[in-house]
Amino acid sequence: MTLVLGIDVGISAARAAVVDRRGGLVARGRSEFISRKTGQTSPRDWQAGVVGAVREALRDGEPSTIDAIGIGALGPCPVLLDERLEPIGDAPLFSTDSSAEAERQAMLSRYGLTEHELGPDHVLPRLQLWQRSEPERIGRARFVVDAAGYLAAWLTGQPVMDPATRHDHAARGLPQPVALPVAKPALSFAGGLTDEVSEVWGLRSGTPVTTGGYDSYVDLFGAGVRRDGEVGLLLGSTMVLGRACATAPDAAAMAAHGLRVTPYIGDMSFAGGWTSSSGSLIDWAEQLHSGERADFALPLPGSHGLLALPYFAGERAPVWNPLARGAVIGTTLETTPAALHRALVEAVA
Repeated sequence: MTLVLGIDVGISAARAAVVDRRGGLVARGRSEFISRKTGQTSPRDWQAGVVGAVREALRDGEPSTIDAIGIGALGPCPVLLDERLEPIGDAPLFSTDSSAEAERQAMLSRYGLTEHELGPDHVLPRLQLWQRSEPERIGRARFVVDAAGYLAAWLTGQPVMDPATRHDHAARGLPQPVALPVAKPALSFAGGLTDEVSEVWGLRSGTPVTTGGYDSYVDLFGAGVRRDGEVGLLLGSTMVLGRACATAPDAAAMAAHGLRVTPYIGDMSFAGGWTSSSGSLIDWAEQLHSGERADFALPLPGSHGLLALPYFAGERAPVWNPLARGAVIGTTLETTPAALHRALVEAVA
């Protein structure tokens, strides 16, 4: 039987799943981790989470039967690697860290770029900021990769980057403070599993590992958004809505509607938008409501006159402003936690 091990790293947990060639689930595992700093995480935590999730997924099976390994991970989330491909410092989580926004605004003006060419998620402003504030760290860096690229480098010893990720790491006319690794399609193989990692999991050394890429694109592709014109909606910590395109639409025209055009998996482009919060805000709202779901009916639109702006982690489409902030408008002394919960859920649903 052909079996594939899939690895996914998100904001708060690593997940692993074993599937057959038809996509049927055979086993799965999950390992949570806690970021030690607000808006940042340690790549070592990702690594430990993946080890735990994979061990759980392989616990009741035969690891030696795994024929390939696929990767998806959050991003953009730049990771600096030294000569030994070891991470240098923590990695920022762009959905919660806007500290490079002033640098980005200065670069937009200095280089005459548009917002869709150097958006809030772009990595270059972050690297420029590090170059000024942490020159020793930048000086030690051999490559900059993203979360998926870090996993690939750890598993295979080969630093790689898929086109969609590269789109957020380079821009026309801008200097590249740290070298980018070789570009490979997300569905190609980055290399084979190293002896060191294979021994930890009991997998066959040299097992092919894909280049992989952003988890959102991996999820959409896995859900069937693969051919020209196919549309997908992904709800997770964030929300992604868009379509696959054989020919990329005009990026400036899409940007006028608050949307973006990026490389996708395969030879396709992706046209659409993504938010900074969705499921993450629903989780927060449920905590506000003491962990209880408000399943009772409330009049629509609005929850007893409440209006929520769901920019609790800045915002991407269609606002594209990492400094945007959330608000709940229309509260009164009669406003209940249940009504607040409902208003926040409606805002991102």
